[in-house]
Amino acid sequence: MLTKRQSEALRHDVSLCVTAGAGTGKTHVLVNRYIKLIEEAGCRPAEILALTFTEKAAAEMKERVERDIFEKSGPFWEMIKEEMMWANISTFHSFCSKVLREFSIEAGIDPGFSVLSENESEEIISDAIKSLFSKKPDDLIKKSLDDCLCAYGTYYLEIFLRELHRQRRYSGEFFEKLNNNETEVLEEWRCALLYEKYVISQEFKKSPVLTEASDALLSLAESFSGDGDKAARYLKNIKKPLMLLKSDDPSDICKGLLGILQTSGGSRNMGSKKVLGDLKEVLCSSYSALKEYSDELPADILSAEVSDRKIKCKKNSGVFEDEDKESKTEKNKSDDENIKRTLKILKSLGVVYNKIEYDIRREKHIRGAIDFTDMINLTYRLFKDYPYVVAKSYARRFKFIMIDEFQDTDPVQAEITSAIIEMAKDESDEETGTEKSNKNAETNSSINRTLKNNTKRDINNNIKFSQKSDEDSRNTNDKVCNRLFVVGDPKQSIYLFRSADVSEFKRSGEIIKNEYKGELVSLDINFRSTKEILSFVNCLFGKLLKDSGKPWDFSYEPVSVCDAREKHKGSVELIISSDAKKASERAVLEAEAAAKKIRMIKDEGKTYVYEKGENPGESKRRKASWGDISVLIERRNNLKYIEYALKKYGIPYRVYGGLGLYEKQEILDAKSVLSFLKNPDDDISLYAALRSPWFGFSDAELFRICGGYANGLFLKLKQCETKKAKSAYEMLSSWLLCARKISPSELFRQILNESGILAVYAGQYDGAGAIANLEKISDTIREREKGGFYTLDRLVLELSLSVSSKDREGEAEAEDIGEDAVLVMTVHASKGLEFPIVIMSGLSETPPFENSSIIVDKELGTGIKIPDFESGDDYINSLPLSIQRYRLKQKSDAESKRLFYVAATRARDHLIMCTSEPKKIPASFEACKTRTDWIMFFLFSEIKDEIRDGLYDTGKGDGENFSSCKIIVTRAENLPEIKVKSDANSMIPADIKRIVSSEDFKLNNRDLKNYNCSAKRKDSSSKVFSATEIEVFLNSPARHKEIYINMHRENPLFKNDSKKTDEGKIIHAVFSGETFDSSFEKYRGFLTGDENISQKKAEFENLYRIFMQSDFMKDSLKSYCEVSFTTEIKGFRFSGSIDRLVQKSDGWYIIDYKTGSEKDDSDYVVQMAVYKKAAFEILKEEPKTFVYHTKTGEFTEISPDFDSVESDIVSACEKITKGSL
Repeated sequence: MLTKRQSEALRHDVSLCVTAGAGTGKTHVLVNRYIKLIEEAGCRPAEILALTFTEKAAAEMKERVERDIFEKSGPFWEMIKEEMMWANISTFHSFCSKVLREFSIEAGIDPGFSVLSENESEEIISDAIKSLFSKKPDDLIKKSLDDCLCAYGTYYLEIFLRELHRQRRYSGEFFEKLNNNETEVLEEWRCALLYEKYVISQEFKKSPVLTEASDALLSLAESFSGDGDKAARYLKNIKKPLMLLKSDDPSDICKGLLGILQTSGGSRNMGSKKVLGDLKEVLCSSYSALKEYSDELPADILSAEVSDRKIKCKKNSGVFEDEDKESKTEKNKSDDENIKRTLKILKSLGVVYNKIEYDIRREKHIRGAIDFTDMINLTYRLFKDYPYVVAKSYARRFKFIMIDEFQDTDPVQAEITSAIIEMAKDESDEETGTEKSNKNAETNSSINRTLKNNTKRDINNNIKFSQKSDEDSRNTNDKVCNRLFVVGDPKQSIYLFRSADVSEFKRSGEIIKNEYKGELVSLDINFRSTKEILSFVNCLFGKLLKDSGKPWDFSYEPVSVCDAREKHKGSVELIISSDAKKASERAVLEAEAAAKKIRMIKDEGKTYVYEKGENPGESKRRKASWGDISVLIERRNNLKYIEYALKKYGIPYRVYGGLGLYEKQEILDAKSVLSFLKNPDDDISLYAALRSPWFGFSDAELFRICGGYANGLFLKLKQCETKKAKSAYEMLSSWLLCARKISPSELFRQILNESGILAVYAGQYDGAGAIANLEKISDTIREREKGGFYTLDRLVLELSLSVSSKDREGEAEAEDIGEDAVLVMTVHASKGLEFPIVIMSGLSETPPFENSSIIVDKELGTGIKIPDFESGDDYINSLPLSIQRYRLKQKSDAESKRLFYVAATRARDHLIMCTSEPKKIPASFEACKTRTDWIMFFLFSEIKDEIRDGLYDTGKGDGENFSSCKIIVTRAENLPEIKVKSDANSMIPADIKRIVSSEDFKLNNRDLKNYNCSAKRKDSSSKVFSATEIEVFLNSPARHKEIYINMHRENPLFKNDSKKTDEGKIIHAVFSGETFDSSFEKYRGFLTGDENISQKKAEFENLYRIFMQSDFMKDSLKSYCEVSFTTEIKGFRFSGSIDRLVQKSDGWYIIDYKTGSEKDDSDYVVQMAVYKKAAFEILKEEPKTFVYHTKTGEFTEISPDFDSVESDIVSACEKITKGSL
């Protein structure tokens, strides 16, 4: 049974572009259309090309087509059944592979080529980069390589080269253009700058909210500006920028917006009611609207200027001109200097890139292999370079082309299918007697390519350009083309990180309608969700998703519930937790609210879901179970919060995909063991293996075994007399004896059995997953051995590559979890799936900050950060990178909305969203930053009172035919307390413990609320002190009480750390040796939303660079970070970690980082005395003690006399203990 719109989508007399929203029966349409082409259009299976983007989708489509065909009877269908083995239903990559094997000579590759795995590709790339950095460079690239290394160093240069290789089609074209025509590249950059300024100015002028706010502020500035109160001073300062906003010149408007952005001194509550009267509200609301909008604009684009020359910006054959008649300012000179530097560095980078590409291509050629990107690129080149050989061949064999999930295509894939269709049109014209010369064909092809590029670049439909060339092109061939069918949903395009270009869907729709004389069809009946969910989706996304004229924006079209679901009862619920200062705190609270709700659903048994009945159209209603629930998260770094909450409340769950198999700790530990067996001199791998659950040594134990020296760890393990060390040595020795004598699979199995690691994991709460992952590695090793010669060295290499490249291999499923478990997955992984109950957590999370150092795209080629020679040690955005980042941010913002839509439409019966209390409902759409903001602005903006528990009928009065929706609101504090028998704190992952545990106590949140100090501190031995605590107490007992006593009686999630302390945590993480990315990802919640993450990251990176390059560190022999210790002073126990232990030729040194303002040396004496005592107990020799001030880069030696401060330390411990009692 088909709906009216579905029936329209089965037409085969015209080309069609079908928009199929979530749950509207897209696959049903595809299958029925395929069969109808056979039944009515006279096609055979081999004459239909059906393409999709995943093996799973292709297999599902083929299976359903075959199932329907095999239900048919008669001689004709018997013949079709046999011919289905030649059906071309495949992925794009599979199709390209067939093309390349058929036309391998033209493609210049071996017809028997193999396809590289991710590991193999990574190996080739790594070897090429390693060779570049380690070998003497050729004379042809030496200067260019030196320039790049001087500018970026090996770390960033490797990042650049990897990204250039990933986007090699655009990289190659750009560097070729740069070498051949530098002026054209420069003109494109300036053209793009002018255009972005024009777009920004038009956005401002066309917004009534912004122009009214600007006019109101200008009026107030003329009346109230002066040197009086804060409001008067602010109005005085912005008067000139506000006057610029009245101009029609895009450059003036951008200068005005820049002035608003950079002028400080205003606030959302400034001004005296006594002076302004009712105008105070106008001032504050106008300030908020204009400030919130300008803060999101790119200052580097607003401030950039072009040279004093005429610049032409071509759009659809029209011309947008701007001529700077003013004399060149210092800013102009600075901009020109930066452009010259950019061009110089890019040319050098292009030389180095070409060398890397040559080496990679050569290695692939030797292996007779290509990777997946090569498949697409080489096929594209075939269709472009040999249209009358390759494209015509496929145009003749395929009568119809069907493309599924077209919103996920990229420009190259779209061009491949376009080449077939264009050649098919030519074939059709030849059949009707229309003669076309090769010259005209190539001319039309060129025009079409130009039009496609211009269509993509045109991001503002309000600009009036000449359309003459468009009309001429269409008039050359107005014949109806019925061969193309594309289906997808632009609202579900969420793969920008894979270079998917949603604008291709809009462009192809326009081509189908205007050039192929086809039709656009939108499916309008939803078969998945209840009417409550659809009302919410229609109401919210009908307002959120609008076609702004930019290629990546699409309007939402409402859908209706199907008849079968009309009477089913569903719900939409919003659970609001208390607000918290930090993002990590909010994430934990929202995750706990989600977990409590899940327990309620299961324990109370009042939530019902529907499943299909035995007969078509029937459904059964039943109580919800664990397996009906899916928790969706936007990013995997939030997984730890969800897992913590689910474990805390005793909820069975499984993670779909998880962190990736090769990111799991048990796999990293197994790799360490195997790496040591491959090379017994690998002390780092042995150290990691010994401190893992495989052997269970502590850092202190290993430090004592090493004697402070890392070299020769295995020999030192042999010499150690402890029973634990002897056992470990004997086991490792036995494995070493057989490591080269048996196969890797036998070796790994022996290690698993003899180590007892499986028993260790079996005793852990979540050990089943770890065991399953180790078994999966074991199976993988056996599979690799089937391919031929496979050694331990090869195994370790592949594991290392998988770890370093973060191979996306999914985790294994633990057998004992069972099907009745909550499923946790990312929104990206959930695409194409549906669940009875969907819970979305983390709605208050802000989108990640875009901080790319390099961007490669089709429009502007390569944009990079360049050294700022004025500061000498920093980087700034080049002009193309500034434009690319601004465009990428707009695309990412649009994709965030679509990601929200995808998550919401996974729900069949119930949708539950968990968020934090918003500080306020945003006053304008521009002020919305999170999913919570969107919900509040569009659905709750008319509610003036506090949002309490209850049923809200929201979204009325929009006048856009989108119905209102009913949302159940629940305050998280009103959820019932869930009591489960589990040690929640023991299940908290290590990185969560840093957030939810205080420095001295390991108690769960519920314990902390009712914590009684006297009950826990009956004697001195029950308290473990830190050197910092004693130092704080001796300097200020009141401060100690505030930090260590009062704050411990509150939930540590709300510990009010200062900003200075927060930054100190990040600096310590960076200085401990963590990568900058991992440090910021782990602690970015410590930074407020107002801070420039990019600048902070660069600042801390520079601090670390200065430290490591200091004279003090240059002559160090060994260096150890975060050395943990425990010691005792007169019966009082101390624990902590020394920031860094450094060995030089003259002995050992303690270094303690100080990230705040400098103090007197005496303030550090007690702390350093404790560290010195602890280090002496570890090293058996007395170290020297230094503090390092990260802000100034200065080392200060502290020479504490332990005997002189011991009495002060003991006295402080006694007073703290007595005070606590």
